[in-house]
Amino acid sequence: MTTHSYHKRACAATLLTHTKNPILLAKEMLLRGNTDGASAPNNGGSGDPSGGSGGAQGHCVLSGPTAEKLGKEWGLEMVDQKYFWTRKRWEQHRRGLGKGEHNVQSGGEVADERDEAGFWGAEKG
Repeated sequence: MTTHSYHKRACAATLLTHTKNPILLAKEMLLRGNTDGASAPNNGGSGDPSGGSGGAQGHCVLSGPTAEKLGKEWGLEMVDQKYFWTRKRWEQHRRGLGKGEHNVQSGGEVADERDEAGFWGAEKG
């Protein structure tokens, strides 16, 4: 997410597994990112990006659980990881690997693809 109207010019959130709309988290980081509040080191706090002040303390990239915790505090919608899986995208991925559209069970679970020796994803020749 980039802007020309704020002190920060870009923000990013990576390695997210539960944030429904990652771009909204990046937007909030950009808008609230200069808000240090009580958790900033110069105000007696720890300076932890998720320190409860409502701001990202000037950070332009946050990732994983820290970013998701901040998003949750800001009221962004969190979802189960199953939300991101669709049969259409899985089949497209399988075709890209040259493995066809089989081995998908109902509910998005992948069927066991081990060969006779027990190796995963081994090509049979």
